[in-house]
Amino acid sequence: MFFLDETASHPILLGTMLSRQRLNYHPVVPEILSRLDQVHLMPCKEVSQTPDLALRPFFPNTFAANSFVLERGDGKKRFLRVGLFFSGGPASGGHNVVAGIFYSVSEVIGFLDGPLGLMQNRYRKMTEKEISSVLNQGGFDLLGTGRDKIETKEQLAAALQTCLFHELDGLVVIGGDDSNTNAAILAEYFLEKNCPTRVIGVPKTIDGDLQSKEIEISFGFDSACRTYAEIIGNI
Repeated sequence: MFFLDETASHPILLGTMLSRQRLNYHPVVPEILSRLDQVHLMPCKEVSQTPDLALRPFFPNTFAANSFVLERGDGKKRFLRVGLFFSGGPASGGHNVVAGIFYSVSEVIGFLDGPLGLMQNRYRKMTEKEISSVLNQGGFDLLGTGRDKIETKEQLAAALQTCLFHELDGLVVIGGDDSNTNAAILAEYFLEKNCPTRVIGVPKTIDGDLQSKEIEISFGFDSACRTYAEIIGNI
């Protein structure tokens, strides 16, 4: 779609102008996250919800893991190298997750095309220039995505070797229910193998099917609903 910019002598893509407006948007940040260098994760004293005992045989190492809360720390920041990848269908907010991680750790390694990029060790180190160019932009274009499973011994071993190769302190999986299943399986396997890499799943879905006491709704769902509502309204 084109429109005529009165200050220019040629048409400009509407999408380009929209992207510029989005780059200038500043998301509302909770006060506890206003100073990331002063935030610590602390174990909860109370169990957030009764675990499903049927899962214990499949996740013996992570089944009884504590929940955590954010608390003010001492301001000391240590070097952290974190890997991440998108998984599943794209959703608005994905790039801002990467930006949030980038600006709160020392080094970020992005794996290309989802879980397959992790297993094949296809990656690139994130830079300030490319992160700043995708702030508030929808989609998973920065790294690409995929729907590969990580479940066989060979796949798990490949993922482990990649994390050890990069000496990752953390691995962030940004995706939906299947993707967070990958994250849970990886976390269990890494603990079994004494791998120091901690696995974090960031719930993303436009379907609204990832909810819990701690997560009222995943990112991406609100944007999808607004888009659907606009299309229905136009009809």
